[in-house]
Amino acid sequence: MKLYYSIFLWITLTILSMIAQDIALFAQTRKSMINDSLLQKIINNEFYATILWMLAIPAMRIGYTIMNPIKLTMFAYLFLFGGQIVTNYVWLNEPTTVDDYAAIIIVICGLLVSSYKVFG
Repeated sequence: MKLYYSIFLWITLTILSMIAQDIALFAQTRKSMINDSLLQKIINNEFYATILWMLAIPAMRIGYTIMNPIKLTMFAYLFLFGGQIVTNYVWLNEPTTVDDYAAIIIVICGLLVSSYKVFG
């Protein structure tokens, strides 16, 4: 049962940190913040970046207890790329282009090849 709880907690913290990351990266592009001063944008970004790391560090520590660092890195990239696709569709209202998918495939293939080549 502890393993299932750890996996659930890791997934939850990872998703929440991805949401904080997207807010920190893209909030200043929204119409509500477009006319804000540079200082207001920096304060907003730093606030959400701090929340991101408050969630991401425990997620990484929990992730290391349930999988090795290579698997954790691969899953982190999968969550990151999945978050990018969802953010493009839901928040930014922009299509995910072919080059986005190509980059995702290249990075995942590179991680798989390097992990099996280096670690057997």
